[in-house]
Amino acid sequence: MSSSLPSSAGKKPKQATLARFFTSMKNKPTEGTPSPKKSSKHMLEDRMDNVSGEEEYATKKLKQTAVTHTVAAPSSMGSNFSSIPSSAPSSGVADSPQQSQRLVGEVEDALSSNNNDHYSSNIPYSEVCEVFNKIEAISSRLEIIRICSDFFIKIMKQSSKNLIPTTYLFINRLGPDYEAGLELGLGENLLMKTISETCGKSMSQIKLKYKDIGDLGEIAMGARNVQPTMFKPKPLTVGEVFKNLRAIAKTQGKDSQLKKMKLIKRMLTACKGIEAKFLIRSLESKLRIGLAEKTVLISLSKALLLHDENREDSPDKDVPMDVLESAQQKIRDAFCQVPNYEIVINSCLEHGIMNLDKYCTLRPGIPLKPMLAKPTKAINEVLDRFQGETFTSEYKYDGERAQVHLLNDGTMRIYSRNGENMTERYPEINITDFIQDLDTTKNLILDCEAVAWDKDQGKILPFQVLSTRKRKDVELNDVKVKVCLFAFDILCYNDERLINKSLKERREYLTKVTKVVPGEFQYATQITTNNLDELQKFLDESVNHSCEGLMVKMLEGPDPIMNQVKGQETG
Repeated sequence: MSSSLPSSAGKKPKQATLARFFTSMKNKPTEGTPSPKKSSKHMLEDRMDNVSGEEEYATKKLKQTAVTHTVAAPSSMGSNFSSIPSSAPSSGVADSPQQSQRLVGEVEDALSSNNNDHYSSNIPYSEVCEVFNKIEAISSRLEIIRICSDFFIKIMKQSSKNLIPTTYLFINRLGPDYEAGLELGLGENLLMKTISETCGKSMSQIKLKYKDIGDLGEIAMGARNVQPTMFKPKPLTVGEVFKNLRAIAKTQGKDSQLKKMKLIKRMLTACKGIEAKFLIRSLESKLRIGLAEKTVLISLSKALLLHDENREDSPDKDVPMDVLESAQQKIRDAFCQVPNYEIVINSCLEHGIMNLDKYCTLRPGIPLKPMLAKPTKAINEVLDRFQGETFTSEYKYDGERAQVHLLNDGTMRIYSRNGENMTERYPEINITDFIQDLDTTKNLILDCEAVAWDKDQGKILPFQVLSTRKRKDVELNDVKVKVCLFAFDILCYNDERLINKSLKERREYLTKVTKVVPGEFQYATQITTNNLDELQKFLDESVNHSCEGLMVKMLEGPDPIMNQVKGQETG
């Protein structure tokens, strides 16, 4: 049995040992816990989850039998149940016919509510896993890019809609960062329990092997590959796996853990070969194959470029370096403005990757990725870097990044540095209170810092004070720590993209569109000078005003260079 186990490079001895371990433990009862006799009815309920990913007709028959409490099952089915050894305890998911019926219904509802056509894909999940296995075995970045781009080209030839769910599986995400409720949040114990109950192994066996090799994916693969099945499972598809992962992430409320386990068992039961390894790793949110998101973006750009040029079937898939670099820059720029793979990929497919800058641009309601500043220790370094350029310096506030969006329907959203929607965290903020002319303002995007504010003394409070605020379910009456928004940029106004304008022009827009409300909405304190003494004095003042230092930005040009100068506490 061990010789048939798939393996990554350099891992054959470990996997062979794993297979022997599970084969030897198949018929071994759990020590000290004799298994009580069960009626055929309860045996049927216990095994229901373990076959739920197999042939549809058998699955429906088993569900119907468990729900109606019927014990009359075909004799061949009964013999199959008895022939499958299980040293693990029964799942305990179906405590009663009523609970079983309710949970099955809720799981089906979760799947149907997540049945988005744009995530459909009939690509076998095994093909994705084979690519993952190849990548895991090599270290050459160029070779990884070639493997990924070739696979993207292959699945696009079948259907371009395959690209979106496949890409998300490659980067190990379930959607854009700003979409709420896409964190799987599955603990090791829950996954161990699911593997135990699905593959017929005890928790003590699973934990022992996990302590030995530290990889639940390898353990699940070893356990699944030595487990007999009653029916030939229906092969998993990319679309099915991706939709199930999203359904698991969005499952909340009563019995949510049981519902998640049911969904995982459906997939794990249908896994073959290396599929179980990568399915469990995806559920852990760590593929562990050394595939960086930047590498996936580069691979995508190459595949989409060849797709645009109708060269998918050409034996020559070489692309001139300057053209490839241009395509890569197009997709990187688009993703910075619209960090949503679905939107970016669809725009590429519809308009071509080289036209992304025209059709895939920032829009209110989708947070931009922030530009990162280069840390600098001293003012002299800043002067050297900005030599011959006009630059400006702003206080670097010690708060929380707040990208404020006003949408066409008048609603407001506030996003964090990482794109998290944190609007409910600040119920006291209403951006319309700070706009000069609401009649002419349809939408906008402001870049701000939310800072804890002492209204009595009119000064900034340390970040530690801000961090005491609740992060969820914040009611206006519960707010004890007040905040002030310090605006330092405007990125979009009335659907006009402003990021290609200079910082000097954007500042003019900012002061024209918005208005100061002391203690609630103010502009970042700034100075424009290249005098060393003046800059040093300004840096000291920023520290005295409870700031971290200075942000130094190029005043002219659409893509400003930014430096961060750290201040030191004085006195």
